[in-house]
Amino acid sequence: MSKIIFIYFIFFNFLVHAEEKINIAYASSLHPIMQNILLEFGKEFNYKVASSSGGSGNLAQQVLQGAPFDMIISADQTWIQYLNNKHMLKDKQDWISNQLVFISNQKNDLMQLKIAENEKLCLADPQLAPLGTYSYQVIHFYQLKFAKKSILHIRDSASLLSNLKMGECDYGIIFASDLKKLNNRYHYQNIPTNTHQEIIYTIGIITHNSINEKFILFLNSEKTKIKLNDHGFIIRP
Repeated sequence: MSKIIFIYFIFFNFLVHAEEKINIAYASSLHPIMQNILLEFGKEFNYKVASSSGGSGNLAQQVLQGAPFDMIISADQTWIQYLNNKHMLKDKQDWISNQLVFISNQKNDLMQLKIAENEKLCLADPQLAPLGTYSYQVIHFYQLKFAKKSILHIRDSASLLSNLKMGECDYGIIFASDLKKLNNRYHYQNIPTNTHQEIIYTIGIITHNSINEKFILFLNSEKTKIKLNDHGFIIRP
């Protein structure tokens, strides 16, 4: 009898977990590693997992409009602070970091860049994506001047990467974590970190529950940190 009760308890516990769900909104620069992390988390704890990816600014606006997210991970602290000021968050936590890279279809120095009439510099839209904000901070730091028609704004880092892969851009500023995805197609130059504010991916907790607590622990686990490091992200102390 006790054996039957034990089996029933395990089965019931599995069903309860399988009906519970976590819904995460995350910055597009975390794709696809975040999909992998979410799948592993759902499998390990028997939770359903839902997610949305996009520019941090766009995701923050969705949160304001009532999107049913449990957590948002932004590629900067600004949008999380914005939501916090709007009383949309229960808590927030700094997580990982990244670096910037200048890429070009031929070997060029960003500080000496001259864009030809038929060339395009692709940048993430600073109104929607932190990558765009960081990129313009670099441009202002070096006091670079480019004609408006030579700059192509892309909505987020993932879309910027797609445009680069399709050959729509001659130059661009991307996250270092995206560099491997270009398969050595472009030349690259690391951008010094003192040219822009520190890149900090920040977690905004929208709902307080046990699933969120488990997921935060999972994000900060050693095995997750190893995966993130392998994909070019910087693990903060």
